[in-house]
Amino acid sequence: MIADAPPEEVILLDLDPENQKTVPDFRATARLLGVRAVCVTALRREGRRLLAPDERGRLIPVRRILHRVVFDELERRAVPMCFDYRDDLDVTWAAHPNWYWVWSKFTLPFIDHPRAPRTWRLSTLDRVPDDLSRYILKPIFSFAGRGVQVDLDRARVDAIPVAERGAWLLQEKVEYAPALVAPDGSGVKVEIRMMFLRPEGSDRLVLAVNLTRLSRGKVHGVDHNRDLRWVGSSVAVWPDGAPAAIGPRPVL
Repeated sequence: MIADAPPEEVILLDLDPENQKTVPDFRATARLLGVRAVCVTALRREGRRLLAPDERGRLIPVRRILHRVVFDELERRAVPMCFDYRDDLDVTWAAHPNWYWVWSKFTLPFIDHPRAPRTWRLSTLDRVPDDLSRYILKPIFSFAGRGVQVDLDRARVDAIPVAERGAWLLQEKVEYAPALVAPDGSGVKVEIRMMFLRPEGSDRLVLAVNLTRLSRGKVHGVDHNRDLRWVGSSVAVWPDGAPAAIGPRPVL
């Protein structure tokens, strides 16, 4: 993540980081790696260089950016920036912002596997299914479940203009099992995600850590589970030597 750059020349970039839900992660990153979180509006530009203020307000040249900015949040809030993502800048992105566009939901219609829910661009469908209770509708580019329609009906689909249907996906609904048991005895749904990193100079991705998302609502994510307990994010640990078999439900 830091590679050959001094930590003070590496920043974790987000929009208003101190007010993001992930601020504990940013503070942990600062303690572990010496990398400070910087708001995108605080950056300054000199030619092809970007500069970011340090804790004392000094502008330090930026060599590497750990990118965490969510594009639809930038657009929604009309955030002024000193650069354009298409500019030729003298910085190294980790990872490059284009990864969001390539590896987000854009890839879902191209995944053909028995274990993956089938997904179509709404614009490619010759005929919308009659029974939409088995499907969800989601925008291709959004974050934290924003815009996802879980309880879908034909009127909602028909309301999307033809010219905008290329930006929407129709996906088979996944029924998450309440596989974990909360202290009150109720079930909690879990989704395990895996984070891969690509070492500097390598073309291979390396599994670094997993992320478990706990939910008791219809949609995963903190924004959709407000006022509920035993939801949010954690990490999955499998005991060494434990049999990989289905047994009693684990307890939180």
